[in-house]
Amino acid sequence: MDFEPLYDFREMGLVLGLPVLALTLLFSVESKSQHLSRWEEVNKLRGFFYLQLNEWKYQIENEPDVPHGGSDLDDSEWQRVSLPFRWEKQTYWFRTTMTIPEHIAGRSIGNSPFLLSLVSNLRAEVYVDGKLIGKIPHGIGTVALPEELRPGTTHLVALSVPAGKWSGGRLEEVQLESESLQELTAPVRSYLDRIFAAQELINASPDSSKWQEILDKAVAELNLRAIEQADVNKVLASVERSNRALQPLSDLAKSLTIYLPGQSHIDLAWLWRWTETVEVCRKTFSDALEMMEKYPEYHYSQS
Repeated sequence: MDFEPLYDFREMGLVLGLPVLALTLLFSVESKSQHLSRWEEVNKLRGFFYLQLNEWKYQIENEPDVPHGGSDLDDSEWQRVSLPFRWEKQTYWFRTTMTIPEHIAGRSIGNSPFLLSLVSNLRAEVYVDGKLIGKIPHGIGTVALPEELRPGTTHLVALSVPAGKWSGGRLEEVQLESESLQELTAPVRSYLDRIFAAQELINASPDSSKWQEILDKAVAELNLRAIEQADVNKVLASVERSNRALQPLSDLAKSLTIYLPGQSHIDLAWLWRWTETVEVCRKTFSDALEMMEKYPEYHYSQS
């Protein structure tokens, strides 16, 4: 079956912040954190605007009724791990402590609300000081921290992250950010997504060394001295220069097409009665036909 492209970079140019490319975060061999950690400049940029929670203790959930997120639980025998971390099966619990910063990006936070953002391959539950404060249903998202958490105070953070039946479990990154600085950090977040996506494109290119040199030079535009001096304006100016230096990679982006065909696998030998199989087929095919009528460019495959 021939598929028409849903997204064609030959028409779109270098739109590296596309949500479609963000999907590579969950499927690439290397994680986003591993990609971005190649550059000292990027590490310092991330640390300037976000509090990275990279060091954790972890344990398999072998007793579901035990409150693993509770502050009175003894985790002294838990193993230690640095993110990103992957495992094969079962639900894992992660615990760490965090101190709410008084300053981020050289600016006083005051009583500004904080957000905890998380990237995993499945859902996650977030606990602070033993209380469930939010759930991230699809693996990538943020939860608001309780308003009573003040700068300078230290708190226990616990995460419950399951493993997928086929994909295993992954906890890629967790970071703390100030809600009041979101407008300031928006271009930084977009920039980090762009260079990560650019690295993914380069990894798929047969002429990777040429494009890697361009990307490395673009990252080198970041002003380390401004970061050390907490000069936000100069830091953001260097981010903009680095963004402009990425433009030559548009030639690489224009040569690639991303295909996202719809596909379903229905296993006839699965643990259900044949009447259920018939119903699953009916519902799946009906939904596919409805999508085809709604979106003429939609294609579907079945196995």
